[in-house]
Amino acid sequence: TRSIYVQKKSSYEKLTELGASKEILKPLGFAYAYSRQNTFQNEALICTNSDRIEKCEELVKEIPQMKFHIAALTEMSSKLMSLSQYENVELYPGVKTKQLDRLFDSCDYYLDINHENEIVSAVKQAFLHNQLIVGFRQTLHNRAYIAPEHVFDSHDGLIAFLREVMGREKRITWELDLLRCSAMSEDVDAYADLLKYFFNSRRKNDAWKRIKCECGGNFSGVYACSVQCGACGRCEEQGIKNRTYCAHC
Repeated sequence: TRSIYVQKKSSYEKLTELGASKEILKPLGFAYAYSRQNTFQNEALICTNSDRIEKCEELVKEIPQMKFHIAALTEMSSKLMSLSQYENVELYPGVKTKQLDRLFDSCDYYLDINHENEIVSAVKQAFLHNQLIVGFRQTLHNRAYIAPEHVFDSHDGLIAFLREVMGREKRITWELDLLRCSAMSEDVDAYADLLKYFFNSRRKNDAWKRIKCECGGNFSGVYACSVQCGACGRCEEQGIKNRTYCAHC
């Protein structure tokens, strides 16, 4: 076996920890179909069906430049509804699919900071919409789509990070590249090159199959259908000329 390709990062890391050779084991992610490009706007999305959003009010107060869009499939509790007092908060109780689609299209950050279950595969959707995903270690829902560098233990760290990247297009682009790398996102060209390599290797291996001659000898070379018998040097002795066959033919 020349190479074994693993598409799940956690599986690749586990196998290498168990001693699998990195010369044979290769990481190969997925070629994702991204829905949009990040537009570097200070618009953050939170999807939740719980009013337990970690340090939400602190974030709202500390980062007034960020617009927080909080969406829920159900009605919201009075605790969540009270956040509407802040100018940089927009609430969407009982959000419909079309409105949610518009939010994924218009927001450039996703905050994975809600407790309880994830809804609408929100983290993966945020990833496919090129949103910069950040969250708290205790609230993460899908670690496959968040870079370790974007996971925080305190709201102070998260606030400092958001303040640092907001409005800086090059920095946000760099952080998005880091996110895609962590998620093992592959370019379509990488798959094309790999398939080309496999195809060429297969052709090379097929071309050097053992070829048997009617004289009883054999030799290695190109397809028997494209060569003349005699390479084994025994044909003339037995009066056999230009007769070959191989398994490929």
